[in-house]
Amino acid sequence: MAYLYVVPLNVAYPDVFCAGAAPPPITGYTVALRARLTDCDGNPLQGKEIIFEKSLDGVTYTEIARRITDENGEAFAGDAPTQTTYYRARFEGDDQYEPAVAEAVYTP
Repeated sequence: MAYLYVVPLNVAYPDVFCAGAAPPPITGYTVALRARLTDCDGNPLQGKEIIFEKSLDGVTYTEIARRITDENGEAFAGDAPTQTTYYRARFEGDDQYEPAVAEAVYTP
């Protein structure tokens, strides 16, 4: 299984990325996606919805999962791509936090 990180989704700096520990195995998928949502001080945001999406052209995205962040601000999803695939994880924002997006590309 390949691990594809789309972390973090920082509500203050949505274009900042970092790598971390591998996400837990997601049975039946070849790519595991992990997003981590934090506030501008790096504190994890629990209970926030993350929308995972994929695209074959990097322009038109299709939703593959909606997940709620855990106590570490993390949400996980999986996919089984057969070709180069663009992924993004989106937080749409709420009354307290601005929207954030993180992106990654998988090439088999």
